[in-house]
Amino acid sequence: MRTLYLHIGSSKTGTSTLQRFLFTNRDVLLTKGFYYPCEGEYFYPPESSQSLLAHALAGQRPAYIRKATVFRKANCVADITRDIQKYPTKNVIISSEHFLRFAGDENRELYDMLAPHFEKIVVISYCRRQDLHLESAFNQNTKTGENDSPFAVYYQESLKNYLTGRFNYLQILEAFGENFGRSNLVVRPYEKGQLLNGSVVDDFASQIGCPVDEQFSPPEQRNRSLPTELIVLIRTLNQGLPQEVRQAVARRMRKLPIKFDQKKYTLYSPEQRQQIIDLCTPINQKIAKEYLHRADGKLFYDDVKVDLPRYPGLSKNLLVQTIKALLFTR
Repeated sequence: MRTLYLHIGSSKTGTSTLQRFLFTNRDVLLTKGFYYPCEGEYFYPPESSQSLLAHALAGQRPAYIRKATVFRKANCVADITRDIQKYPTKNVIISSEHFLRFAGDENRELYDMLAPHFEKIVVISYCRRQDLHLESAFNQNTKTGENDSPFAVYYQESLKNYLTGRFNYLQILEAFGENFGRSNLVVRPYEKGQLLNGSVVDDFASQIGCPVDEQFSPPEQRNRSLPTELIVLIRTLNQGLPQEVRQAVARRMRKLPIKFDQKKYTLYSPEQRQQIIDLCTPINQKIAKEYLHRADGKLFYDDVKVDLPRYPGLSKNLLVQTIKALLFTR
């Protein structure tokens, strides 16, 4: 049975590492009966994924996409349609966390485009506990220059995304279930203790029936979070910089001869963390019961208490020192 494995994220669940692994090992995968398409306008090399297909179908061009990158919906659809027919006896893997946004008409459009070419489509989604996801997303969006708001503001503005927006996992699963069939959805909680060997790569490989063996190159860790103090510094400087230069400044800051605090902190107050956990608990319970058939309604098993000190705040001296180094260090 020719099967498409459609990996939809979510973001901040090891997607960059998984996508790089799939791309790096695409020739090995082919010998094992799996094709990872990467030769059309739909493919975005910096992400090693088919993310431009997702953006094209959604009619969006996010700010992080390189200016020289050209992707048109008609070309993306034509190229992916051509490529998934390239090996008619092979299973196909398509991956992009940006499909997670597909809760409306674009979800049906995606299904109608893919369904004629496969006997079965399996949708695989990894879900991360929402308080951890939000904090990691703040780190990522600050690092890429998309965010210049303090954490407290970012937190309040993001809450709706977890309740009624693009990170409401239940809403997303229901949209994909309606079009692709609920029985074709695989839901995996993103916790080390719930992943095979504690690895998203090993776990995903087991879900598609292609265990990782010695023929594969080991996964390369990608998109690691920066120390809290450096993120807070980058966020502070983002406020005074145009969007197009923020990433370049963030890259320079990582190379400055300044000893930033490498200690891990949390940006949450205890009340903020508990608030998002409480708000999302009904959503998570329903997913656990309906998609994982867990009578106890537990989607995540890790202790909700995060044993990290709260970041004490940025010193003026460090801010001044960083600005001077950016101006005068080559």
